Amino acid sequence: MAFTNGPSMVQYWGQNSAGATGDGSQQSLGSYCNTDATDVIVMAFINTFNIGSLPNMDLSNACKGSYFPGTQLLYCPEVANDIKACQAKGKKVLISLGGAAGSYGFQNDNDAVTFANTLWNLFGNGKSNTRPFGDAVLDGFDLDIEGGGSTGYVTLVKTLRSLYATDSSKQYYVTAAPQCPFPDAILGSVINGALFDAVLVQFYNNYCSCGGTFNFDTWDNWAKGTSPNKNVKVFLGLPGSPQAAGSGYQSMDQLQPILSKISQYSSFGGVSIWDASQSYDNDQVSPNFAEALAKVVHGLPGGGGGDSTSTTTSKTNDCPVASPGNTLVSTPSSATSCSNGETSACINGQFALCDHGDWNKISCPVGTGCLSNADTASKSAYCGFNTFDLGINARRMNTRPFGSTVTVQMTVQPNTTITSVKGGAVNQNGRQVTLTVRNQQQKIMALTLQVTGETNSDILLAPDPRTLQFTS
Repeated sequence: MAFTNGPSMVQYWGQNSAGATGDGSQQSLGSYCNTDATDVIVMAFINTFNIGSLPNMDLSNACKGSYFPGTQLLYCPEVANDIKACQAKGKKVLISLGGAAGSYGFQNDNDAVTFANTLWNLFGNGKSNTRPFGDAVLDGFDLDIEGGGSTGYVTLVKTLRSLYATDSSKQYYVTAAPQCPFPDAILGSVINGALFDAVLVQFYNNYCSCGGTFNFDTWDNWAKGTSPNKNVKVFLGLPGSPQAAGSGYQSMDQLQPILSKISQYSSFGGVSIWDASQSYDNDQVSPNFAEALAKVVHGLPGGGGGDSTSTTTSKTNDCPVASPGNTLVSTPSSATSCSNGETSACINGQFALCDHGDWNKISCPVGTGCLSNADTASKSAYCGFNTFDLGINARRMNTRPFGSTVTVQMTVQPNTTITSVKGGAVNQNGRQVTLTVRNQQQKIMALTLQVTGETNSDILLAPDPRTLQFTS
């Protein structure tokens, strides 16, 4: 049975993201199943594995303070009732492993086998005296592995699949939430090595977000060419409001042409949202972002996945479809003739248009400067602000989380100044920059740094990632 029938809406729930940003509060799980804006709910998170013992689970304000005696495992009877109510309405309910906060991972494949059996007994159709949701049986598991390395996860999924096969009473699923840079640093080898029903790709907080170097086509090619499951569905993962992520939020006006375009891909499965508390509280559109978006998604043609034919799309200004690259851009140093498809360029800091084979210099508006387009295929430039926002995603590749203070050292491009980092301080000496950031969650496997800066160069280039060094 397919994960979904036609383009669908997946909502993450459990972390009260709106409450954390002061923009609202997470409602009960059941309340989000009362509308058509939710087809699948992914509860977040099981964030500490405790191999051989009982894991830890965090559902924020939805389940607090009630533990099985002598353990740190939550007992959540109200959530259990909501799970069964949602399933009775045809909604699928999964639980996600990992997330940014917590401490998790495997030392070897034996750890993964042990943990798969623990998950089945606690949340599947196994048996345990410490089932957080009582007799409610979840529809599967999601891997949002943002740190700790890849060890063991292929074995985890394969073991879960073998346990699923022991219960013919219902269909179970496995999904993953990789970040959009391809391949994902941690989950890339995992989704290549085991069968997944869907990937809920995080197209935000990254350069490959929609509005950046959008690479949905790369994920579609993976789904049809590399994935062990040629029927796997690829979901467009988005923030539910501007506050839900550091970058990548798209308004409804921006999303409609994007969705129309990517729905042409046979692997397209729909949209996944971080998270329900944000999307349902987002009133930029009526009645809210979640319901308005669901109406558009449910109206798209069916994805029809699994065929081996290739679907191509042309680039658009709404959401350019391209693979990421780190190509340096050359620009004319003087007012020479233009050719070879050149349309505009920066010449000695001034914007210039190609007019009948000659460069015609034009002054940029006050407060802006000439910036070259880093997409070499376009051979163009534009007038823009010389300030920039930079996102840095830091992910632990071992099982030791970041501590309470994280220090980042990097080398920036010439004529570039870093002016601030959210939640921390900046020290810059020439091209060498040190960021000191306070980590309020104390234990965290993934950290997104929001940095601002300015440049006096006519080409805006990000810091070389090879110079990044993290200490914690």
